[in-house]
Amino acid sequence: MTCSESETALKYPIGRFTVEHLEKQTDPATRQLRIESLAKTPSLFECAVAGLTEEQQNVPYRPGGWSIRQVVHHMADSHLQAYAVFKMTLTTDKPLLRMYDCAAWGEFVDARTGPVAASLSLLSGVHARWDLLLHSMDVEGFSRSFERPEWGGLITLDNFLQMLDWHHRHHLAQVTNVRHKQGR
Repeated sequence: MTCSESETALKYPIGRFTVEHLEKQTDPATRQLRIESLAKTPSLFECAVAGLTEEQQNVPYRPGGWSIRQVVHHMADSHLQAYAVFKMTLTTDKPLLRMYDCAAWGEFVDARTGPVAASLSLLSGVHARWDLLLHSMDVEGFSRSFERPEWGGLITLDNFLQMLDWHHRHHLAQVTNVRHKQGR
């Protein structure tokens, strides 16, 4: 494995996700598996950071990457945004939604130094509401779309759910890889 392959493996431990991976059609069973997977996010992250010291939470998942603490705060920021995207898309016809600058958000003092408990609590609360919403949606709801120029145009909520399922597993793998390296 070359140095760049090693860096890529640390950055994308479950592989990279691109817009080309998006499914044209999602079957109900796959959708349900993704909803169930996403619903586990708060408890999986709570377990992933349980017992880590402040010093261990400050360890980056790769050289030049975010600390475990920043990843946890990013998950709360990201899922709060994603929940809002679902609500906006369900109540507005093809809204134009721009990406938030997650790299910049990760550098604010709250993300660099704040206690992870606050973001774990936020993540849990958002998911309690979001899970109810996801289970109430029908096929028509998941076929609604929003416009994301950065991602090449219209994205359905089914596609967004697919992306989010990858996203939480991606960051969870980054955290658990560091935890294993620390012998925890």
